[in-house]
Amino acid sequence: MDTKHALGLRTKAGNGILIHVGIDTVNLGGRYFTLHTGQGRSVKKGELLLEFDQEKIKAEGYDTTTSLIITEPVADSRLEKEADKPVQVGDRILEIVK
Repeated sequence: MDTKHALGLRTKAGNGILIHVGIDTVNLGGRYFTLHTGQGRSVKKGELLLEFDQEKIKAEGYDTTTSLIITEPVADSRLEKEADKPVQVGDRILEIVK
């Protein structure tokens, strides 16, 4: 079952990134989520990856806090955090610098 609540990315440098929407939203079985990319597909800056209906998810009793996790950092890279507050669509949140 494709739950659509999370997706993984790999940078050209090899960093692994996980975007995970909500707490326990796996239990929704993909309802209220739309993925705009797929496994093995290349994406570029600014491309829409995932959409979700925040109001419907909250109405079902789920927290929509979204996590971005660096799962496989490359040894000679560092993170430069851009945001320390709630962000809006299009805001830069971090940059991985080599």
